[in-house]
Amino acid sequence: MVKVLTRPFQSVGESSEKPLEYYRVNVGGTITLLRCMAKHNVPNIVFSSSATVYGDATRVPNMIPIPEHCPIGPTNPYGRTKSTIELIITDFIEAQRNNLKKDGKPYEQWNGALL
Repeated sequence: MVKVLTRPFQSVGESSEKPLEYYRVNVGGTITLLRCMAKHNVPNIVFSSSATVYGDATRVPNMIPIPEHCPIGPTNPYGRTKSTIELIITDFIEAQRNNLKKDGKPYEQWNGALL
């Protein structure tokens, strides 16, 4: 079972007190999930990230409300775990597609959506 922390506002402060726990659960849990997906040929994932990946969006002019093209810049462990997970999922999907393509197999079914 993968435990997912789902209380972003409480999680932000708590993540600064227990950063290793947040990395273990959020990043480690995601890696376990992606391995299971590969093993059982589950090709699609939708990841509900967090606005915390952008950090303090006021540091960049014209970024409120936060658009998707706002530069990533998390300022706490919770946001950094979410940002790291986005990168891991992107790398995983790209590798799955590239490996299947290299083997001459259909690869388009592997997809990831980062919200």
